[in-house]
Amino acid sequence: MENFIFQSPTQIYAGSGLMIYVGKYVRRSGGSRVLLLTPAEQSAAQPPELIDLTALLPLPADPAAQAEQAFDDLGLYYVRRPVSPHPQADEVRDLAHLIAVQHLDFILAIGGGSEISCAKAAALASECDGDFFRRFFVQRLEPTAALPVGAVVTVPGSGCGVSPWCFITGPDAEGKERRIGLESELIYPRFTILSPELTLNLSQRQLSCACAEIAAALCAAYCAPCDLPLVSDRLCEGALQAVLELGRRLHQDPRSYDLRFNLLWAAVQAHNGQFTVGRPLDLSLLRLIDAAAAVHDCPRGELAAVLLPAWLEELQSRHKERFSQLGARVCGISYDFADPGRTARLGIAAMRAFFHELGLPLSLSALGFTPDELMHLLARAPDLITFAGRTIPLTQLEIENIFRRASEFKAITLGDKQQEK
Repeated sequence: MENFIFQSPTQIYAGSGLMIYVGKYVRRSGGSRVLLLTPAEQSAAQPPELIDLTALLPLPADPAAQAEQAFDDLGLYYVRRPVSPHPQADEVRDLAHLIAVQHLDFILAIGGGSEISCAKAAALASECDGDFFRRFFVQRLEPTAALPVGAVVTVPGSGCGVSPWCFITGPDAEGKERRIGLESELIYPRFTILSPELTLNLSQRQLSCACAEIAAALCAAYCAPCDLPLVSDRLCEGALQAVLELGRRLHQDPRSYDLRFNLLWAAVQAHNGQFTVGRPLDLSLLRLIDAAAAVHDCPRGELAAVLLPAWLEELQSRHKERFSQLGARVCGISYDFADPGRTARLGIAAMRAFFHELGLPLSLSALGFTPDELMHLLARAPDLITFAGRTIPLTQLEIENIFRRASEFKAITLGDKQQEK
């Protein structure tokens, strides 16, 4: 294991009926004039799956409306603004200007990774002399101040509500638009609300996407090579097993309050840093997902379901022992001592079969990537080398192979068995 410092300063309020107290949580965190960030208005034309599911459920009250009522009850001033699904640097600059003009002192984000990331970036931008994106995201200068942030998680998966990370899209040093991540202790949320009732308007597919996104984060932590990480290995294995079980049970019973509660908690565990304690953090898989998302607009969870098996397949020959351990301990594959690589391959196939079981796509083509988009993605491989991997560095050929595996995989189902063509 490596030397480490571990902290998880975010206070978590978990359960039902908590939105009536959000004003108190904000005031307790030092806020009196609040920037309230919410998801951009969605189209009135909902997918049939979402309509079918929510017709069976008592939909929760709008959490933003509940927050506004809680602020009114305590006499807190607030300004509400929507956040786009993929927050841009210019959007954050506008929010920083609003914060300055309105003398706001706290940011509350309601939603998922986009809204919470935008809140964190605005918290940094509002305290920055100069352009925040160039200084912190491109030049990688260390931030020195940030407004306090709170979060209400309505879309599990990203874990942004408990992490020191945020992700914003803007021009890099070469002027190319890309999604860039920033880590800073200053942007840990002061508090995060986890309320399963606020996820009841999510479709079954959105729940499956959350499972895939959580699984990808856990695998990225687990597969980073490290000497004797016994405790974190076992914790990560247990979390992965729980996510596999949660995915299957939610697929059968998407209305379950308790299963949704567990899913919210799994996202917290996957992203609060405990599984990377004493071991390096590998970002290659997550950055490949970012690159694909920049080419084709689709849910990150669906991209995780496609790219995670391809990433594991490409790298398993390097770390057969660790990847075979994943197959045996997490996926239940009998360990083949004569051929550990076989155990790894069967484990990866089991992971892919799990995503297929949840109704998620198995290839980039199935996600709607056109041949031109696939070519564009392959053309980006040289750019990805510089930031794709922190502890499992990827060559250009490996990156290209991962995208090819993800684009070309096809499967047929014969009974309970899945075979690759």
